[in-house]
Amino acid sequence: MEKHHIVSPHGPEGEGLFLAWKNKVEIKVLSSSNNFIDTEITFKGVSFQTTFVYGEPDHTKRQAVWKELLNLAPTTGEPWFLTVDFNEIIDNSEKEGGPARAEGTFCGFQTFLSRNGLFDLKHSGNYLSWRGKRHSHLVFCRLDRAISNKNWTELFPLCRSQYLKFEGFDHCQILSFMDPKRKKGNCIFRFDGCLRGNEEVKKLISDIWSRHFNLGVEARLTLYRKAISKWSKVFQINSQKEIASLKQQLKGSMSDPNADDS
Repeated sequence: MEKHHIVSPHGPEGEGLFLAWKNKVEIKVLSSSNNFIDTEITFKGVSFQTTFVYGEPDHTKRQAVWKELLNLAPTTGEPWFLTVDFNEIIDNSEKEGGPARAEGTFCGFQTFLSRNGLFDLKHSGNYLSWRGKRHSHLVFCRLDRAISNKNWTELFPLCRSQYLKFEGFDHCQILSFMDPKRKKGNCIFRFDGCLRGNEEVKKLISDIWSRHFNLGVEARLTLYRKAISKWSKVFQINSQKEIASLKQQLKGSMSDPNADDS
């Protein structure tokens, strides 16, 4: 059973917050509001403050959110990590499409970052994480990010974040990896029962059995495992290519400014 924390929606059109974590992860919720869930996370014996942010969509109310987050900042420079949807950009370089914004409109967010010594984690993927229409323009913006102060980066010097592809929503997901040096263990072979009726697999097994009739059962089983694993990888690659092609078609349709919104 996963643990979770909920901030209920405020008002008829307000958006709530939901944070879930696995039992093996140690998280203590310190405080929460309509715009953040502030926590203390203990990872491999090290504790640090993490704030999950939902920035204010209404630009007239954003300054109040930056002040609220400023009050959460550790007073003596303890490690601090913030992530998710800030609903704001640093400057016009984090925006594509539509008219440029006046430089003065970025001051509130820029000041919040500089006063707390916060900067972006190294990242991969397309960081223009939100897309939508503004009047007749299709706009892409970097509304989602992962940031930290110097002391947090010293704890996790190899930490990085990754922007995933759009999957049918106006935001793409962002993942942050605390321990990128961890090596993936050796895979254990498990036969998928769904393959019993697969004609290609049946032929594969039949060919190995007839070609290596002089080998013992254990030796032939080893050859089966290797052959099926190799076939599965090729099958998976072909399936992934087909899925990627369909996703690209969907992405093209969703990004088409002339597409019918209905």
